[in-house]
Amino acid sequence: MEDSDAALQQLLESCRITSDDYQWADILQTLWVGCSYIYERKGAEADLDAAIQQFQESIRLMPDDHPQRAGRLQSLGLRYQQRYQRKGTEVDLDAAIQLYLESIRLLPDDHPQRAYYFQSLGTGYEDRYIRKGIEADLDVAIQQFQESIRLTPDDHPQRAGRLQSLGIGYGERYRRKGAEADLDVAIQQFQESIRLTPDDHPERAGRLQSLGVRYGERYQRKGTKADLDVSIQQILESIRLTPDDHPQRAGRLQSLGTGYRDRYRRKGIEADLDAAIQLYLESIRLTPDDHPERANRLSSLGVGYQERYRRKGTEADLDAAIQQFQESIRLTPDDHPKRAEILQSLGTGYADRYQRKGTEADLDAAIQQFQESIRLTPDDHPERAGRLQSLGLGYQERYQIKGIEADLDAAIQQFQESIRLTLDDHLERAYYFESLGSGYEDRYRRKGTEADLDVAIQLILESIRLTPDDHPQRAGRLQSLGIRYGERYRRKGAEADLDASIQQFQESIRLTPDDHPKRAGQLHSLGIGYSYTYRRKGAEVDPDTSIQQILVSIRLTPDDHPQRAGRLQSLGLRYQQRYQRKGTEADLDVAIQQHIESIRLTSDNHPERARRLQSLGFGYQERYRRKGTEADLDAAIQQFQESLDHHTSDTLNRLRSGVLLTRLHAEAEDWLLAYRTASTTVSLIALLTTRSLETSDRQNLLTEVTGLASDAAAIALMVVKSPYEAMQLLELGRGIIAASLNELRADIFDLQHKHPQLADDYISLRDQLDAPTAMTHQSDKLDLPAEVTRRVDQRHNVGQKLEQMIGDIRRLPGFERFLLAPTENELKAAAASGPVVVINVSGYRCDALIIEKRGLQALRLPDLDSKDVRARAATLEKPEQQLMEWLWDTIAKPVLDALGLIQAPSGSWPRIWWIPTGPLTKFPLHAAGDLCRGSCNTVLDRVISSYSSSIRALIQSQQRRSRVKVAPEVNKAVLLGMEMTPDQNHLRHVPEEIAKLSRLCRSMQLDITIPSTRQDDVLSALRDCTIFHFAGHGHTDPSDPSKSSLILSDGKLTVASLFELNLHNRTPFLAYLSACGTGEIKHDNLTDEALHLITACQLAGFRHVIGTLWKVNDQSCVEAAAMTYEWMKRGNMSDDSVAEGLHQASRHLRSQWNSESAARTSKRMAADRAEGGPPAMEQPRSSQATTRDPRTAELYEDPPLYWVPYVHFGI
Repeated sequence: MEDSDAALQQLLESCRITSDDYQWADILQTLWVGCSYIYERKGAEADLDAAIQQFQESIRLMPDDHPQRAGRLQSLGLRYQQRYQRKGTEVDLDAAIQLYLESIRLLPDDHPQRAYYFQSLGTGYEDRYIRKGIEADLDVAIQQFQESIRLTPDDHPQRAGRLQSLGIGYGERYRRKGAEADLDVAIQQFQESIRLTPDDHPERAGRLQSLGVRYGERYQRKGTKADLDVSIQQILESIRLTPDDHPQRAGRLQSLGTGYRDRYRRKGIEADLDAAIQLYLESIRLTPDDHPERANRLSSLGVGYQERYRRKGTEADLDAAIQQFQESIRLTPDDHPKRAEILQSLGTGYADRYQRKGTEADLDAAIQQFQESIRLTPDDHPERAGRLQSLGLGYQERYQIKGIEADLDAAIQQFQESIRLTLDDHLERAYYFESLGSGYEDRYRRKGTEADLDVAIQLILESIRLTPDDHPQRAGRLQSLGIRYGERYRRKGAEADLDASIQQFQESIRLTPDDHPKRAGQLHSLGIGYSYTYRRKGAEVDPDTSIQQILVSIRLTPDDHPQRAGRLQSLGLRYQQRYQRKGTEADLDVAIQQHIESIRLTSDNHPERARRLQSLGFGYQERYRRKGTEADLDAAIQQFQESLDHHTSDTLNRLRSGVLLTRLHAEAEDWLLAYRTASTTVSLIALLTTRSLETSDRQNLLTEVTGLASDAAAIALMVVKSPYEAMQLLELGRGIIAASLNELRADIFDLQHKHPQLADDYISLRDQLDAPTAMTHQSDKLDLPAEVTRRVDQRHNVGQKLEQMIGDIRRLPGFERFLLAPTENELKAAAASGPVVVINVSGYRCDALIIEKRGLQALRLPDLDSKDVRARAATLEKPEQQLMEWLWDTIAKPVLDALGLIQAPSGSWPRIWWIPTGPLTKFPLHAAGDLCRGSCNTVLDRVISSYSSSIRALIQSQQRRSRVKVAPEVNKAVLLGMEMTPDQNHLRHVPEEIAKLSRLCRSMQLDITIPSTRQDDVLSALRDCTIFHFAGHGHTDPSDPSKSSLILSDGKLTVASLFELNLHNRTPFLAYLSACGTGEIKHDNLTDEALHLITACQLAGFRHVIGTLWKVNDQSCVEAAAMTYEWMKRGNMSDDSVAEGLHQASRHLRSQWNSESAARTSKRMAADRAEGGPPAMEQPRSSQATTRDPRTAELYEDPPLYWVPYVHFGI
């Protein structure tokens, strides 16, 4: 270097004694070359500025047509480009490109330096692309490089450098467009460039770095470990060849740091991460403050600190990361292509700080950075997917603290778009699947849609499949899978899901280092899993195991961590669980303290606050029941009230608190507060069971509110509210599923007449929501993500749009009550053909709510007790005469007397519609009576009875009748008889039943269709029928009423499948279900939903449905059906003829029963006299069972009440 400085001094001396311009220009060129060399070696700006000045003067002194002018313009352009690369001044870069262009213009086509000039021009365009992001510049750069290589002989010493330039161009295009072919070409160019470069060549280091960086990018793209290893090897060799004071050393150190960082992410070795941070620090130390690459290197250092924070949880690392990102952005021009990347990094820093400290301002700042990053990212940029993913995570975090559903929807949309933009074999695809699954998991927890949970499980399974066994993120993904299996266990109760959940948690912990910050969450998850095992298996599992895991989890959780509150709540619940098991008072006290601390750490608007308040309230309630301390009762009431009133929490937890609070107020006989609480709680049911939910999801949620509406109605009457208010509460809280389906199919004639376009839009959305769902639950096979999510998203999105549209319709004049509960006048109109009687059963009181044309009344039923109803419901498999007498004394007689129906009619028969509630829905009110004391003391002898599941259902049926008529051109009776059914008893009277009905239907001018006994054929036949008659076996599902069914030869025609059958445009006349238990519900928590085959046929569109409450006699079915159809024929198939026909059939069958019963009584008495004993006294059948002589038992058996089970639903 000293020799070079001396040579420059001699040149300057020669300049002073030289006067000739040409000679002076040559000397200046020589001087410039020297200054350039010293700059390239030392990086001193003054040397570069001096070089530019010398060349500018040299060119000024040179004639325009001088043969050396092109070369000197080219050389000056190179120095302008060097100064741009050093200072980032755009005018220098633009000047360089103009000089390159001019030099090429002056150069003859066959000049040997033309290839070099094209290469220089290409680097100029490439730098301008990197600065401004204009794709056209990059394409021009690649074209120049290609032309340069074309002009360069294979053995030319500069070919290696030109191949390197072309490789850099392809590498940049890969970064911009993500085309893997570009990256492969780039690597090939670098490999060939290095092959042609001597080991001691000064450019070898730079070419090794370029090759190493591209191998690193291919690793990031495909995850192949060999690529990462090669990348690090190439860059290490590059640095070994680079002098300590070389200006490119900083960039090469940064590249090596990135390689070590990627290896840490892949293998989890902390030493790699520490090495990466040290390399970034050294890189920045060597980078001048005003260097254009300083911002990028600061950002890399920030990423390193952020990774170390995530590994060790040290806040100082997180703060340092954010500082680096902030400084990086300060140094980055607004229009720089790298700005979007740095904004994303800063956003992740803020997001991490929010997750650590819970400060909402950090989360808002994170979302803002992500939004701006995406705004600056072109739609086809390969990094767009990752930035959308980051934004989605921000929205999801905000949803989790504020409970705003729009944030969750936005998060899911971002995740879906990020997957759509990501190629199938991309390394990050596993991460995107994981995030999308977490979005669906959150939506499941909010809405209870089982399909969301199934999709969440499918997505995390796919994420794990794409995650290598030794990947550091595998543990977290296994934990996520365990959480989702646990959710499915709680939903469906399958022990295999619980076992799988715990296995995933255990494996997740096995893969996680003891000091990893995520270990606390994994231990918490395992503790919860053990608690569910304890609940299921009881004494087989030690409850302390669960508590121990959660205690360790809390010990590892910092005091100000946002997850601490949830973990304290979990610990409190586990202590409560142990208290309930062992009765140790200290456990209950500890539980309450944990809940208090959990709530203290929970923000006022946090969506989990209601659940935590509820847990604390339940703890106080248990302690009150244990000790009787009024202060505990007051505290419990306060917690439940706050929980109920917490509007940002999910509806289900608020509703649960409302149910508990209602009971506490009622126990204290504070009826006014009980009424206010119950009314508020019932109003939440509509929010809980949104229209987008499927029937199975609604069933699951509605088990939470069993009996709530009946209790609320009873409490309303306790505070002397009107019968109408009590009925409103019942309508809001009962028959929710049927009401929702009826609303979807409700008549909208007025809307179509006054607002046809809005009506068309409404019908379009309604039909989409009413369409059969194709989703198959609990399938772990993953289709294309878009197809999997489309099936669940469509229903969710359409449901939201429909809710919005219904709100819009209600704002129109005259449509304020569109699809709302009926008004008092509408209730009275529903009783135009006869009174409607709602029998409300509650533990607080029982009443008959009677609707007549002239008004409404509430009749208290003092002899009816809810406990007695439930006890008798358990014996309904074999009903006895005494049951009918009890129904008469407690319900039917008081109601009929109040209505003035005190004797048998002399003319036309009056009609009555019964709407029983709760467990009373299982009872035959129409058959109530004192069968031994004269014919007038029975319902059958005073009125014709029909049933309805709710008042709304009856009103909607009446409205459809007034507008929709049976199509006159179609008169078809579908008769389906199943004499032989797989795995069922032989029904030998079925052929007789079908034969009789065929003759009767033909005589009514009905065409007879007898379809095959396959599901598809039956459903097809129903679509244009007038009458559907089924004679065969029915099945009542005890756990899922929607799976109750008519049994066919190839499977089951279920309630759910009938729900999907929409015949409302035609409204067929009658469905007659001559099978066992077609109106039966065995799920005690869903009796108010009336989910049985009868209501399913009503919802499908049948005006009338006849079915049975329990098992029926094969031969009796023939007689009942034949007599009903005969009466319908006499009545010309009028609406009244159906109920009248069944009424007459039931009376006939009862008469036969009375005759058989009398004959058996005579035989019993004769047998007793023959044995010398006293005449047998008539006793209730239940009292005779234990004393009957086995030899003559058949004489004492009364015939079964085979006339009782048949019921009519309809108008």
